[in-house]
Amino acid sequence: MLAGALQPAPAIHYAPGENLEHVDVALIDRAEHEIDMAAYVLTDWPVMEALTRAADRGVNVRIYLDGTQLAEREPAKVFLELAETPDVEIRLKHKSSAPMHLKSYQIDGRLLAHRRRELFGVWPEAARQRSHCHRER
Repeated sequence: MLAGALQPAPAIHYAPGENLEHVDVALIDRAEHEIDMAAYVLTDWPVMEALTRAADRGVNVRIYLDGTQLAEREPAKVFLELAETPDVEIRLKHKSSAPMHLKSYQIDGRLLAHRRRELFGVWPEAARQRSHCHRER
């Protein structure tokens, strides 16, 4: 890219005015080659279903989770289906280190999305404070 060239402004979305789950699913559904995701937990069923669809169409999906989700309760069926899908790799952070609060994903090396507050799932007490920002190149 040339120095001084204009880059597209990031797209910023806010809840509860916008449905951030729909934003995430739409971006994931556009993936062609790879998705790398890092999150404290992954609990949103439509997002997990979108990740499964991406892997089913040949997208390499790599997910890095804090691991607390799996230690505290039995994973949901949709999470287990995602984990068993070819082209999906799920890694867990080591339990003894500090909690991971990353809430980001990249798609095809051209789009980076970051969440303030919870990345996935619906927690009403946090809904007014959640935001989503992504930039494509």
